[in-house]
Amino acid sequence: MVRELFAAASIAALVAAPSLAHAWGALSVSEDGEHYGYSYDYDSEAAAKKRARSECGGCDWVVTFRNTCAAYAQAESGHWGWSKGETRQAAEKGARRQCRGAGGNSCEVLVWGCDTK
Repeated sequence: MVRELFAAASIAALVAAPSLAHAWGALSVSEDGEHYGYSYDYDSEAAAKKRARSECGGCDWVVTFRNTCAAYAQAESGHWGWSKGETRQAAEKGARRQCRGAGGNSCEVLVWGCDTK
């Protein structure tokens, strides 16, 4: 009985896994850090990039993420940073750390996203 339940649970996990493979997000930031755009839960990397770039106003710099979280932090001085993480908190912490490392003080997270598909 335990073996049958384990087998059923394993099959259910494998069936559910393909939907996770389609969760894409992107973060796009202008060179000066003043403009940004983001997306999450898109079925393709290209669609996620397109949405983030359009929100940013056509920014060239884009990073994508899949089945995880990402965050963007900025300081009043214009210094900025981004990070990926397994959780929202980890992504935000990394983004603030990168922002401070770039010379920013009082870095605040402006946007975060986690893929949920």
